[in-house]
Amino acid sequence: MVTKTDAAWAAGFIDGEGCVSIYPRNNRPSARMSVTATNCDIRPLIKLKAMFGGSVYTSFDSPNPKWNTGFRWQVDSQKAADALEAMIPYLIVKKEQAVLFMEYRTYNRNSKHAAVSEHEERKTDIIDLLKECKRNPINV
Repeated sequence: MVTKTDAAWAAGFIDGEGCVSIYPRNNRPSARMSVTATNCDIRPLIKLKAMFGGSVYTSFDSPNPKWNTGFRWQVDSQKAADALEAMIPYLIVKKEQAVLFMEYRTYNRNSKHAAVSEHEERKTDIIDLLKECKRNPINV
């Protein structure tokens, strides 16, 4: 069980260091959906993994000896949705992206109950809106 305090902390971390993503797959009805965060300090990423699951791995080894190694936390699909659901009340920068992620997931899960073309059109719109949120977060 994630406490409100931990959810608020996670939201702040994701707002600053995270990414909410939906990656369509060619010739497949589903998309890869994930929440990630990257940092040179592994400790907050381990905390995110303990809270929401997922994986922590080395994101990059710096070719410059003055730079630190980067680490990434990643959570996909249902675990990503669960993480965002806990964080949405506290998100600021990524709130619109999280809401779009959750809407996309609803359309993805209920695609058997409505006209496929209607769902596919809305899913495409959501992906376009998510991209726009990343380019111009204040204008969306």
